[in-house]
Amino acid sequence: MRKMAFSLCLALVAMGTAAPIDGQILHPWVLVTTKRLSAYRRFTHDLATGLAHEGAVPADIIYPAKKTPIAFGDETKRVLEEARLLVVVGPDNLARVLHLHLRVPTLAIYVTHHAFQRLTEHASPTAQVTAIYLNQPLTRFLSLARVLIPRLHAISTVLSKNQGWRKPGIQRVSSSLGYAAHIIIVPNRLHAIFSAFRFVLPGTDVLIEFPDATIYNAVTLPTILLRTIRYGVPIISYAPAYVQAGALAAVYSTPAEFAKQTLYILAGLKNPHFFLPKPTYPAQFRLLLNPDVADTLGIALPQTSEILKRMHKPVLASRSNPRV
Repeated sequence: MRKMAFSLCLALVAMGTAAPIDGQILHPWVLVTTKRLSAYRRFTHDLATGLAHEGAVPADIIYPAKKTPIAFGDETKRVLEEARLLVVVGPDNLARVLHLHLRVPTLAIYVTHHAFQRLTEHASPTAQVTAIYLNQPLTRFLSLARVLIPRLHAISTVLSKNQGWRKPGIQRVSSSLGYAAHIIIVPNRLHAIFSAFRFVLPGTDVLIEFPDATIYNAVTLPTILLRTIRYGVPIISYAPAYVQAGALAAVYSTPAEFAKQTLYILAGLKNPHFFLPKPTYPAQFRLLLNPDVADTLGIALPQTSEILKRMHKPVLASRSNPRV
């Protein structure tokens, strides 16, 4: 039965047919994703569930081959070309689609701001590409830090060399808010990494943790967590798993929230004059807090609803979010 539904879906997209929804016409679209990452699978499931709830035509789902740079045959490329919108999940798949030089509007999901800028830098001038970025804006981390640490004066972070591009953006936003930023870029050596934390933690109020497997991994994390506790410096992370390990808090978005934001954009397909919105950060986000770490550090945690209310107060008057 599932195979038959998929074939029907493929026929709808390939032939350019449409199905009525609330008296409107929902034009075909294609989802390009992979099965190997659980977040991608959950996003695909939640998106399909949302479409079914709206009574909309399901997307044709294309799973490119894992190790092939360009994994689209002639028939698949024709399906892509005849779609009204492509939803592409992940940077690898976005690179594959951009390589085809299609003129179909494309929405990228699970791609960071930095990766999106890098991949679209040399895209065709006629390409219509937008994104819901995977990463949270830096202002969101700093808003949370401001709420949890009322006397916040200085932030710190440690970056590997391949993440050094973050430094100017962090400095710019921190400065605009009146915070000092202690940032160290280190080589991929354990001694250098641990030494950086001994240097950067004294005199700082919070450590902001960015995705960087060179700095934060199974080998380094226990020592980093112990040192931040010793210096009385809380960690605000991008990953819930690190809160469970010993960070104070995390700011993140779930696959369901990415799916909801995608559905909002897909709803615009009912408009014959549909156009892509500008690239944006996740509209919805969640907080995960570690009360035990807060108690250890002497931090009084407000209720989550109160934290969110305070976070939504503007922290930047007129500057846009940087590439972090």
